[in-house]
This record gives sequence, C-alpha cells and structure tokens, in this order.
Amino acid sequence: MTMLLLATLLSALTPPPDLTSTDLFTPGMPDTAGVTYACYRIPSMVWVANEASPHAVLLAFAEGRRGSCADKGDVRIVARRSSDGGQTWSSIEQVAVEAGHTIGNPAPVADLAVAGSVHLVHARDDTQALAVFLVSSADGGRSWSERRNLTAALKANPAPEAFVMPGPPGGVQLQSGRLVVGMYGEDEAKQVRSYAAFSDDHGRTWAHGSPAGTSASGPVYGGGENQIVPYGGGGTLAMFLRGRTTAADDVSHNHGLAWLNISGSYCEGSAVATPDGGLLSRRAEQPWMTSLTVVYFWPGFKATAPEMGYPVLQPVLQYGERGRAWALQSWFVDANDRRFPVATAPAVDVQPGDRITSYMSLSADGSTWTVSGTNRESGEDSTLHIAHSRAGRADYDYAMLVNENINVDERCDRMPAAPSLTFTNVTVNGHAKPAWATRADCHGSPRCDCGNAASIGANGDVTLSWSTDPRSRPSRRASR
Repeated sequence: MTMLLLATLLSALTPPPDLTSTDLFTPGMPDTAGVTYACYRIPSMVWVANEASPHAVLLAFAEGRRGSCADKGDVRIVARRSSDGGQTWSSIEQVAVEAGHTIGNPAPVADLAVAGSVHLVHARDDTQALAVFLVSSADGGRSWSERRNLTAALKANPAPEAFVMPGPPGGVQLQSGRLVVGMYGEDEAKQVRSYAAFSDDHGRTWAHGSPAGTSASGPVYGGGENQIVPYGGGGTLAMFLRGRTTAADDVSHNHGLAWLNISGSYCEGSAVATPDGGLLSRRAEQPWMTSLTVVYFWPGFKATAPEMGYPVLQPVLQYGERGRAWALQSWFVDANDRRFPVATAPAVDVQPGDRITSYMSLSADGSTWTVSGTNRESGEDSTLHIAHSRAGRADYDYAMLVNENINVDERCDRMPAAPSLTFTNVTVNGHAKPAWATRADCHGSPRCDCGNAASIGANGDVTLSWSTDPRSRPSRRASR
C-alpha cells in the first residue's frame, strides 16, 4: 500500500524513466530512538514546497504499532523524509507519541504557499477521551511543534465519549489557500458521519463543515474513513468515503462546507487529482471491485444478548474480502462500544474442500481469550489472543449463527458458487448440540435477500446456505 502510494505521487510530480519502489515501513524496522514496531499501518504521504531544492520534499507517515497489529495500544505516528524525489529516505522518526496511548490516523496537509510548511492532523484515543490534535512543521518535516488540541473546533459531537477521527489519508490545499482534511465522527444522534475540516489562515485556526449526505434511508448508511481531493477546478471537492454498509462518492461545490449528490460504491479507495481537474482512483482496478460482495459465515459467541451489534468472538469464514476467494480469520468485534475496536488475527487462505477446525477458549486464570481457526490442508492458522479486559470484560454465553451479506445489491450471482457450507462436530464446554440463535442477514429484503438461511440438523450439524440465482430471491420474509 505504501509503495503504491509512493509510485502514484512520484509519477504525478516528475514521471521517472524507470519506476522503482522502496519499502519505507517494514515490521521490525527501528526508529531513531531505537523503538521497533510489530506492524506499520495507515500510510499517508504529502509533498512540501521546498525553496532550497528543485525537488519537492516528500514526507511519508504511518502508524507504528508496538506489540501487535491491533488498532488500539501503544501506537505512534512515525515518518520518513526524502529531499531528492524519493530516491533516498531518512531514518524513521517519531512525530507524534504518547507512550501507552493510541496516537494515530495521520492526515498531513501541506501549505504550498509557505515553503516548508506542513500540518499533521491526528487522533488521540483512549478510554477517557477521544481527541483531535495538530502538530506542524515549518522546515519540511525536520522538526515539529508542540501539539495543539483541536477537539473543540473539529468534533461534531462535543460529548467526551463521542468518537472522532481524521482522514486517515492526507488533506489538500485549494486555490484559495484553504487547507482541507477529511474527518469522521459521531453526530449528536450517535451516527458516524463524514465531513471536512478546514483552515483559511495557514493552519492557525480550524473549523468543520456539515456531514456528507448519508442516512439510514439513503444509499449509504453512516460515514467513515474518507479522502478529499480537488475536482473540476474552483472550489469543488470530491470525497471518497467508506460507509457502514457500503461506501460512496460525494461532491462539495463550496470548499467543503456542505456535500451533495451522494452515490454508492464499495471501497473508499485512493484518489489523486490531475492538473486538468480530473480524478484518478484505484477503486475499480479489477472488475470484481466495482461492486464487491463480501459474505461472512460464522458460528460465534455473543456477550449480553444473542443479537447483532453486541460483542462477539468468532473464527469467520469470509468470501470476497480479497476477490472471489475464501479466507479464514479470527475476530473480536464490539459494534456498540468504540473503546473496544475490532481486533483480528491475520487471515489465511482456504479453498472449497479444505478441512477446517476452529475453537475458542478462556485461559484457566480468566485473563485471556483465544480464538483460533486452522486450515488442516495447509497447516496455516488464524489465532487471536485477546485479554479479557480488551474483550469488554464480558462473558460470551450466547452461541449464535450468522449468514451475513454486504453489498449484494440484488445480485445473488455474486454469492459463492457453492450454495451452502456445514459445520460438524460442534461442542460447547464438551457438550454437543448447543442452543444456537440463528440470524440470516437480509431476510425479506428485496435489496439483498439471496435465500440466506442458518439451520441446525438433528445431529447438531450447522448449515449456512444461500442462492446464487437472482430470480430465486425470496419475496417474503422467512421464519428464523
């Protein structure tokens, strides 16, 4: 992802005769303080006006995640710098850090009217506060200011517990000089929305506009991570945003104050503006990405109640996350509490016909959950270890089966070719035939019902099934 972004920006600045790539952030690489990171995520890049060189200064940012690749933990924003068009790079340096806290979602924006000026909007996330901060550099990223708290200006909902994040991709500068950065966060109705933050005085003060036009009844429910780029000249901006059930494009004709013309697609993707006012986007690089369907099949265990939205531990069989292919991945999800973000183990590839085993267990001392799935054909496993405290300090007493579609959009032929899958030899605490709650997502919806079903046989085997024939989509709600 980092290398792709690097190639895109370099070609936009000075197309090289022979395109090469450089690994900027690789797990285990130390920074100048000697700190190493288990994982680098959320890359972003910006070029900064530089009077001292014919080359623009390139700054590459990422989250350096210590200990694990989890979204939450000791996470620091790090950067590397190039002053020769990307041919060579400085060592990794920490830019924004607060040991033990999650400092992330780097969203840099350069002020091209001021040589060397760049601002980095970012988030601080812990269980007491969700905040937005800014650090700035006047020398092309060689040094950085003390951080400033922009939460009051940029948070749509002032409640301390309300969720807010920038970007995470970088921002842009308009011809008027306005600096614009994408944001997303909870409004007062607790719906996550996407909107723009902006500064008209070279980063000294900031404000935010109204959210993009998503709603529960529209083509996109909720907002999320987004990227904003100039489009068509003047003050028009295009936003590529990730929604809760799909993702979308939106347009603003007033420098980000308001948005209109929402339209659905799948992935937030990446976009870059061209000098003639056009857009380049990588979202539809492959045919299946234009309307990507993702299907999740999981027997999991719920806390609180056997209903969607509550905390769940599960090994998930998923189809469509990486093209028309299957994968197995162990998850923790708490959709209702953003203090406990999604945690996953790396996914492993599986093929129809592979033998798969999975389990979850709590350690004898009650401190750690383990969720694991193994492809017996390849020997690869997806194993998640998560502290009881990070998993909501909850008991997972409810066995639940889910057959969940995302972005089917009346196209059942996008579902997996095989019409069903079966889980056998299922036991809970050593006993067969647990009392399952079944949920077949999209039942009765003319928009996405592909005959999704979840059933339990007399021998305790669990079957999740669906139809690939768009003509066979049920017209009425089936019993669950």
